[in-house]
Amino acid sequence: PHSSPSPHTMAQRFSGSGQRTLLRLALVAYATLPACLAQEPPCPEDATVMSCSAWCSKAHTGSRATLGGSPCARLSKQDIDKGYGPVCTCYDSNYEKELKTCRSKCPVDEPEEETGTSEEATCYSSSGTNTCRA
Repeated sequence: PHSSPSPHTMAQRFSGSGQRTLLRLALVAYATLPACLAQEPPCPEDATVMSCSAWCSKAHTGSRATLGGSPCARLSKQDIDKGYGPVCTCYDSNYEKELKTCRSKCPVDEPEEETGTSEEATCYSSSGTNTCRA
């Protein structure tokens, strides 16, 4: 991530009365950088109540989390492609003002893979769980 010089470093770079005015403006701009420039935590890939709570605690300290929408597992591929994943929303302590929100992208399932070729072969999904036996 790009880091800006500190106000003290900036002050050392300027001298003279005209440059002091410029320095004051630079210090004000530095102190009031929009929050959107700060790096936000990524939205949970497959949001749950717990992951939304963790996201809100990082995205907006002191906020309260809610989970909306359907879980990724209940959505069709078309709905996921349209961006209909679950939504994390952070509210103030009275749940009156929406502070931050994000929508999960939902993980893309890898096609299941069969391993082995003998009659005793066991099939495994991409998650490693046993799915069938020959």
